[in-house]
Amino acid sequence: MLVFTNRTVRAGHGDESAFTAEFVPGSDTLGMAEVARNGPAHWSLAGVTPTVSDAAAEAALAQVFEGSRPVLVHIHGNSTAPAPCFEQCARFEEIFDVPVVGFSWPSEGRLSSGKHRKGVTGARAEAEDRWTTAAVDSSNFDAKSGAIADVIARYRHSKRNGKSSESNGCRVEALVVVSP
Repeated sequence: MLVFTNRTVRAGHGDESAFTAEFVPGSDTLGMAEVARNGPAHWSLAGVTPTVSDAAAEAALAQVFEGSRPVLVHIHGNSTAPAPCFEQCARFEEIFDVPVVGFSWPSEGRLSSGKHRKGVTGARAEAEDRWTTAAVDSSNFDAKSGAIADVIARYRHSKRNGKSSESNGCRVEALVVVSP
């Protein structure tokens, strides 16, 4: 599967660690890689490109869209690190039997440096946030400390990161199925 990102991409990394938690707010720079499963929970990245040109991105997308099958474009939701994004894309490919183009954005509620915000402990696993968010309700929405407060703080910062990931009029918040 083809995956794009606005995260900082490390060339020379052949696994999910190539897509870091860092990003440049407001930048229109995208990275790209071909992603394949490498064991039950590991990923192999090929053609890791930290800064992909418009022409190279268009050529890569053209290869995906040239087939006769529909293409699913997946932009993940809150609190999804690269490996879970790859897993979601792989599941879509498996379930719907279509090629998938993924987009991984910095949704873990961290600063653009990849570090946790001051006052957010990070004690809860970020991967659990999207499930724990369901536990937030009117009785604890204004929590000032604890696990729920961390989840809320990371969610709010992720929302800011998503807005900082907007460029050229594109917003990071959709699941789109495109038919040929």
